[in-house]
Amino acid sequence: MRVAVTILAAGLQAAATVASPLTSVVNAAKAEIQGLVQGGSSAVSAVSQEASSISASKYITTENWAGASRAGTNITFSTATVTVPNFETDPDGWTTGLAIFAGLDGYFGSPDKLTLAGIIISAVREERQYQFTALWRVFPDGGGSENEISFPIRAGHKIRLSLSRLSETRINGTVENLNTGQTVYRILDAPEPFPATDASWVVNRYTSMGDWMRWLDFTDPIKFTDIKAVNGDGTTLSLDGADLLDIVPSGQSAFTKCSIDGPSDLTCLHP
Repeated sequence: MRVAVTILAAGLQAAATVASPLTSVVNAAKAEIQGLVQGGSSAVSAVSQEASSISASKYITTENWAGASRAGTNITFSTATVTVPNFETDPDGWTTGLAIFAGLDGYFGSPDKLTLAGIIISAVREERQYQFTALWRVFPDGGGSENEISFPIRAGHKIRLSLSRLSETRINGTVENLNTGQTVYRILDAPEPFPATDASWVVNRYTSMGDWMRWLDFTDPIKFTDIKAVNGDGTTLSLDGADLLDIVPSGQSAFTKCSIDGPSDLTCLHP
């Protein structure tokens, strides 16, 4: 069975904090962001169902991954552009959040390994505003960081997320705001070669301080466009034949309803 993994990781050390100008609540939450990867026997079991799109290979429900994942061979590049949706703050004032990322590995053949570039979106408790944090990670043993994004991001902005493999153990992870032309990136090093066997484009539910972060309700669809990955032989991978993923926590109704709209287009709704 193919198994999707959990986001922000048990492998993160408690000392890996995020600089924040907002509140100590956010600092405390981000200090223990966990579970970008919990691989092997700790991985969340996935339930295979008939694909809801003719372009999808399988339909999978998970505790925390929504989007799509595509198998490949010696993948050297993965990218997608995501349109930032509008959000609703929690009516009780709680901090809420989700992550959106482009990933390499972590799904098909190597569920305990994941490399990603993405953004964390948080609605800050009692502040009634949104915080955008750039996110880079190599799991289980590599480096990464979370950094407050220095340029503005707004609902409706198009953010391009890219992973470019520079060598067997090094990747450039890039976050670009196509509306403003501003870019941030990190060079990510792994202690051993990347398996490079799948690419994923994900909306993610993560844990903080040992519990699931309250879900950030998005009122517009989260749309991924210009999705593609490139195999080592130069062939291009589209969403045709990808697995389609939705977040359906145990005992709860679905958090997402995702669909493959075309070879490079993916939409995730909040039902």
